[in-house]
Amino acid sequence: MISERMKIRTLEYALQEYWIGMVKENNITDSRERNNVRVRHAFAVAVKTTCKLSLKTIGTMIGRDHATVLHAMKQHSSNMKFDSVYRAVYKMIETDVSEITEKDFMEYLVQDDMNFDDSERQLRVRCLSLSRRLRNLKSDFNQLCKEHKVVARHNRKLQDRNTKLNAELMRVKNLL
Repeated sequence: MISERMKIRTLEYALQEYWIGMVKENNITDSRERNNVRVRHAFAVAVKTTCKLSLKTIGTMIGRDHATVLHAMKQHSSNMKFDSVYRAVYKMIETDVSEITEKDFMEYLVQDDMNFDDSERQLRVRCLSLSRRLRNLKSDFNQLCKEHKVVARHNRKLQDRNTKLNAELMRVKNLL
């Protein structure tokens, strides 16, 4: 049977690998540019709300101290309310972190499958079902992000057209 400490270490390692991939994929640097801070804060809050890791451990993962994680948690509600990019990044990271946590949990369950009673098997089935639902929600979210980009591009074109038409209208009005 796997000890609790070993499970936490495995989870830490999996989350650290995820963070390293996120840094490479999104070109996250140590600077305080808004995009870098957004991703760091979203990751820190998602890990803290999903896992039982300490502030110090999470801070170490992202190359910061525990105070940064604490600050991220304090800013989370206002970021979710007013920053749509943060909201999207957070939801994506939260889904990924949940999958990592669930995967670790499911591997633990599979190893001890022989010792399960019916209630534990039902819990396992529910976890697998939730995992499927989360994956489906993630793909739906990615599709919505793509559609949002298309709509935003169309909106910019309409605004440009509206600006040109207003300028033309003002020109014609001045001629009369």
